[in-house]
Amino acid sequence: MKIAVCQLNHLIGDIKGNSAKIIKYLKKAEAKGADIAVFPETAITGYPCGDLWYDKSFIKEQLKAFKQISKHTKKTACIIGYIDFDKKTDFLENCSALIYKGKILGKSLKMRLAIWDIFYDNRYFVPAKKQKLVNFKGKKIGLTICADIFAPDKYFTNAQNPINYLKGADFITHISASPYFLGRVKSSRNGRVIKSAQKLKCPVIMCNMVGANDDVIYDGGSTVFDKNGNTIAKAKSWQEDMFLVNLNRQQKIAPYKENQVQEIHDALVLGIKDFFAKNKLKKAVIGLSGGIDSAVVACLASKALGKQNVYAYYLPSKYSAKLSEKLAKKLAKNLDINFETIDIKKIHQSFSQTYGKVKSLTDQNIQARTRGSLLMSFASELGGLVLACSNKTEVACGYSTMYGDTCGGLMPIGDLLKYRVVELAEFINTGCEIIPNGIISRAPSAELKANQKDEDDLPKYEILDNIVQLYIEEGGKVESISKKLKVSKKLVKDIITKIDRAEFKRYQAPPILKITKKTFGPGRKMQIARK
Repeated sequence: MKIAVCQLNHLIGDIKGNSAKIIKYLKKAEAKGADIAVFPETAITGYPCGDLWYDKSFIKEQLKAFKQISKHTKKTACIIGYIDFDKKTDFLENCSALIYKGKILGKSLKMRLAIWDIFYDNRYFVPAKKQKLVNFKGKKIGLTICADIFAPDKYFTNAQNPINYLKGADFITHISASPYFLGRVKSSRNGRVIKSAQKLKCPVIMCNMVGANDDVIYDGGSTVFDKNGNTIAKAKSWQEDMFLVNLNRQQKIAPYKENQVQEIHDALVLGIKDFFAKNKLKKAVIGLSGGIDSAVVACLASKALGKQNVYAYYLPSKYSAKLSEKLAKKLAKNLDINFETIDIKKIHQSFSQTYGKVKSLTDQNIQARTRGSLLMSFASELGGLVLACSNKTEVACGYSTMYGDTCGGLMPIGDLLKYRVVELAEFINTGCEIIPNGIISRAPSAELKANQKDEDDLPKYEILDNIVQLYIEEGGKVESISKKLKVSKKLVKDIITKIDRAEFKRYQAPPILKITKKTFGPGRKMQIARK
């Protein structure tokens, strides 16, 4: 049996556009002689739709589109994710259906609803109570959806495991909208699919969504595994792709090989590209400081949007070093992006005279807010969007100015610890110096007061990064973090206090592209006012 795996990039809410793309790929699959074309979870609406799913007229419109798609299954069957109404309740069903010659031959509901991190499936959907196989051309096929296989068993009872109902299947189709984060592809995704294939002793065809929706990035990575868990076919990651696999002629190929820095780069480029494209934006505005964070963001934006669409501004105050401008200019020249220097000394002086004598921190904030205001104005004139350049370590500790360096519509590296930013800079320079080495090697500084260094206010980044990672991403406590890193409890407690007190800033931060399992934003719900 020939299966076409259609890994597509879907726009949330674009029922007409998503349907047209599905039909286009269904015709491609038919032309290649596929028996079945497989599409991702919620392919017609996109994922996640949030409370848009509560709009009954939206769901009804999607069901009309589903019927239109079914009319194109005269020769090639289609397995696709869609949303249906539960006839007994006001809730919805997250479904996978096999349709052929305009009819639904079999339908399966998502059994394990994701209720962690960024997922709130139980807010909208009712789960399946059991699963059953679907018959097609003499084959028994299992239909599973995303968390049905990917979810950790600890969150569900044995009766909620779809695998227990699918014994005797000739193969499983597993459709998903599984977001990317570091380490997920190899372990929690492919690893669990392989175990399912081995347990059921049949091939598993995994079709995953690709593309970015707001802060969530889908890598694709659609893969077919044989009954022993060997990879027999796979899609290209980070882009739309369709491939054909013949389950009667299996041939092993190299399994997925993890390269975390390459993954981060490709994920962020896709995240920026889709954020702009899906919001009908083209031009990005960046404040180039001569530092590593803004340099990396400029490189990613140039790759994602094209050099002609990136506008960089160097905005020096009286504390800015001449070296910073030199490095910023060199980077802009290497990237061949739009660049301009605009001195903010007079604006800073005017602010200071209006306020009178101010504290050092206030004076620093005035400079940052001046830059933020100018960048937002430039973006407004260009019809573009400001990219904020803060990294995760800074965002965690509140080492940023509200309405200053947090200004923007998207924060691309807000989920990267400082050492990850350095790694990414070095990766970007592979084979050619794009980011001047002077930017990578110089000591980090906000340059908001004389001879300022980040370490004046923060511990060394090699210590700080580890504390932030252990506390935010792994839920560590003071004692365990102190013991693991061999640093004082007082230091750990001081950093955690900084992190907790900065919650109000993160509530007002731009969307942050997600590349770790615990990102600031929708997946981390914390009260601002708490002890």
